[in-house]
Amino acid sequence: MHVSLSMLDNVDNSQLLRFLREQGCEYREEEAGMDINYWISNMLEEGRIKLSLLNEYLLEELFFGMHRSIYIYKINGVRRLQNINLWKTNLFNILGIYDIPFNNIVETKVNKDENKKIAAVDYIENEHGEIEKLRILFVVHTGQVHASGISYTYSYIPVELDFKMKIMIIKARPRNKIIPGNKPHEFQEKIYKELISKMNISITPFVIDHQEALYKMSRNILDELFKNIAGYNDIPRLEEDINIFINKVTDNITLKNIEESNGRISILKGVMDIKYELNNMLQNLTVSDYLFNKDEDNIWDTGINTIITCIRFNDSKNATASLSGENRSKHIFNSKAFMDLRNALEVVKNVKSLSIAYKKNRGSMRVKYDAEPEDCLKILVLSHRNYNEEDFITIWERYNVNENRDFTSTSGVHQEQIS
Repeated sequence: MHVSLSMLDNVDNSQLLRFLREQGCEYREEEAGMDINYWISNMLEEGRIKLSLLNEYLLEELFFGMHRSIYIYKINGVRRLQNINLWKTNLFNILGIYDIPFNNIVETKVNKDENKKIAAVDYIENEHGEIEKLRILFVVHTGQVHASGISYTYSYIPVELDFKMKIMIIKARPRNKIIPGNKPHEFQEKIYKELISKMNISITPFVIDHQEALYKMSRNILDELFKNIAGYNDIPRLEEDINIFINKVTDNITLKNIEESNGRISILKGVMDIKYELNNMLQNLTVSDYLFNKDEDNIWDTGINTIITCIRFNDSKNATASLSGENRSKHIFNSKAFMDLRNALEVVKNVKSLSIAYKKNRGSMRVKYDAEPEDCLKILVLSHRNYNEEDFITIWERYNVNENRDFTSTSGVHQEQIS
C-alpha cells in the first residue's frame, strides 16, 4: 500500500516518528535514508504497523496539529441533527458514503478530477443512542506555487459538530503561496456552505455576543494582573496627597479656564482631568515596576498566567483603536497608550480581536480570537508548536466562560482608584 507524501505533509513528522517508535517501529539497516512515506508503506505491507492504528493516529493529528485556523459557528435545532440515520442517509445520497463510522485516511487519494473526498467520519453516541459529537474529515487537492512552477498536494478540512455545546467547528491549515480557489479559507467556506445547505443546518449568528465576551475576557485578564500587583492597591491611600497637589497646581499656575466653587479653584471640565491623569500615571508606574525586565520567557514567574499581546476595538466614536506589543508577541500592560486605551474600552465594552499568551508547561501558548465576522468566532493558534485536543478545549473554554460572565457585581479593580 502506497502512503502519500502529500498526506504526510499535513502532519508533524517528528510527532509521527515518535508515535511509530512507541509502536516498536524502527528503521532497519536496509531502510536507512528511505523517505518516510516509503518506509511506512513498507511497514504496512509487512504488517509491522496496523493500518487501523495508523489511521486512528492520523485522525487525531489532522483534527488538531497544524490545523490552527479555527472557525466556530453556533447551531440550533440539534435534536434533529443527532439522529444517526439522518447522517447515514444524507452522507450516502449526497457524498456517496456507504456507512459510518469509517476511517480511510491513508487509502483516500484525490487528484484534479476528484479534488474533494471524505477521508473519515467518526461519532460519539450518548446513552440514548443519539449523536453527541460528529467528526468529518475532508481532503482536497491543492495547488501550491513555487519558483519552479505549481506543485500539487493535499489539504485537510476537519469538521466537528458538538451537539452538546451546540457548535460546529471547521478548521484549516494556514499555508502560503496557494493558488486562488485552493486557499484553506476558500475550501473552508465551500465546505461550510455545502454542509449547512445539504444537511439543512441552521446557524445562529454571534452578532456582537463574541465581541462582548472578548471584552469580558480582556477585563478578567486585567483584574488578575492588578490583583498580583501590591503597589497598585496602595494608590487609594494617596488620595489626600493628590488632592493637595491639585490644589497647589491651581493656586500657583496661571490658568485661563478655571472656576471657583466653595472657595476652591478647579479646572474647567474638558481642559484636563488632572486626577484622572495622575491616577493613570501611578497605575502605569506600578505595572511598569512590577513587569520591569520581564518578557514572555520569564513573566510567568511573577504569578501572571495570561498576558494580552494585541487588542482591537471600536471606540465610542466608532474609530478603530488598536494596540500591539512588540512583534505582536510582547505584552502591552506597561504601555502608557494601553493605560489610556483601557478606559475607552470600558465605555464601549466590546472587543473585535484579542491576542493572548498563556502559560503552558514550561512555555506558553499564543492565540488570537477574532470577533469581526458576525456569523462565527475565528480562532488562530499563533504558536508554531502543534496543538492537541486538550489545548483546543482550554482555548475554547477561555472564551466560552466569558459569554456568561457577569461583571456587574464585581469591584473592577482596574478602574479608577482615586475618586
